[in-house]
Amino acid sequence: MIRALLAATMLLAAPVLAAEATPTTFVTALYHAYDKPDADPLGRGAGKVFSPSLLALVRAARAPNGEVGKLDFDPICACQDADGLRLLSVTTKHVFGKNANVVSKFRISATERVVDLTLIKTTAGWRVDDVSSAGVGSLRRLLADSERKR
Repeated sequence: MIRALLAATMLLAAPVLAAEATPTTFVTALYHAYDKPDADPLGRGAGKVFSPSLLALVRAARAPNGEVGKLDFDPICACQDADGLRLLSVTTKHVFGKNANVVSKFRISATERVVDLTLIKTTAGWRVDDVSSAGVGSLRRLLADSERKR
């Protein structure tokens, strides 16, 4: 009886816990999703990764029919192939109300990478609102500039 009550409580609490995730736990889960072979933060699950405004820019930058568009890489890993991605650290630098800045450090093969994620808290939880890495100063700016040139 107690187990059933605990299980029911956990099921009811799960959405609350997900909504109350910290920026660090959100980003950690984001990178651990790459452990699965079907990880695709730009595809079906993009709404759970990006803020609505950045998601609109990401979708506009993807070329139709599988052709290469302006967004020809995965901005979360700053790569084209995330095979073997190993998360090294996630550090929350700043949290200001519904905004946060989180730095992720990870390794793909022998290459260490650092990605700076700007997050906003939506009603659905934390979402990526901008991405900066060595190759891209601001994903939002890159995509917005690309959209203006159309």
